[in-house]
Amino acid sequence: MDPAIFAVGEPFKKNTVQRMLTNPVYLGKITHYAQNKIYNGVHKPIVSRELWEQVQTVIRRRIHDSNAFCHYKFHKTVLADKLYDDKGKKFRFTSSKNQHRKLLYYYNGVGGHYLPVEQLDNFVLGVLRQTDLEELEPLADRIGITDKQMRSWIVKATCQTAGKAHYLTILLDEKQIKIDLINCPKITETQERKALSVVRMADNLYVHSTFMVDNVSSVKLQNGSARNILTVRQLNESLVRGVARGWQLKKRIEQGLNIRELEQEQHMTKRTIMRYINLCYLSPRIVADILEYKNPANLTLREFMNLADSQMDFAEQEKVWSP
Repeated sequence: MDPAIFAVGEPFKKNTVQRMLTNPVYLGKITHYAQNKIYNGVHKPIVSRELWEQVQTVIRRRIHDSNAFCHYKFHKTVLADKLYDDKGKKFRFTSSKNQHRKLLYYYNGVGGHYLPVEQLDNFVLGVLRQTDLEELEPLADRIGITDKQMRSWIVKATCQTAGKAHYLTILLDEKQIKIDLINCPKITETQERKALSVVRMADNLYVHSTFMVDNVSSVKLQNGSARNILTVRQLNESLVRGVARGWQLKKRIEQGLNIRELEQEQHMTKRTIMRYINLCYLSPRIVADILEYKNPANLTLREFMNLADSQMDFAEQEKVWSP
């Protein structure tokens, strides 16, 4: 069985459950992913063929049934019909496919922004978990508050974009929050306070946060079709990991490995390896900034690599890094 289907210590996500339910290992079969073929296994099936087909029928119907999709949009997603841009235009839904996986996005029209639904929803729920709501219900222990309850706290969210940064403002339902928090158990005053503060304007309650959208990670540079929602800190952490990976690859070459051997060992292309290694030849000032989590121009890892590729002179690198 594919070990990637297990979510250790975390709730199962929709895609994880779907992969489990469509895995033919329960029928006594084995999937050869490289050949995209299914073979009979040596183990015995643990479900009947009839039950298996019933499950597959339900899954296919949920994928293709527009009513089921609408139910998912409005009852499972966090920002359906609640997300607007700074001009008051509502974000709608669109989707794409990547290696047979359906990817769902919030988008605000042609030439606008595409924000991955699952990642933005998780980001918003994370923001709400970090928000200090002491003024509404002091010492409420929110550990039992569910995602569904937090979804009901959101009246409207506005996403304003400036350069690479997206500024999210969430209008909260103060009355609903109080109803949910008043039923929570109490905690001691020594409990660590939450990181984000609520803001009251014109008798309304808001919380603000910032995120970036990046389509690379320091683990797999080629994953250009996936968009990742990152906080500014996470974006900076990706640069730290990128530099560390570059020095790791450089050390392997110094230990005697040639590029072909390194490609096989790291499962990377030569171009990707060289892009990482180029990060070892950055201005000392830039490296110092990275280690202090400073990123003046909010460069993504891809842009950071482009900088290292195109500029060898330290002064020119620093101009791009801190314009």
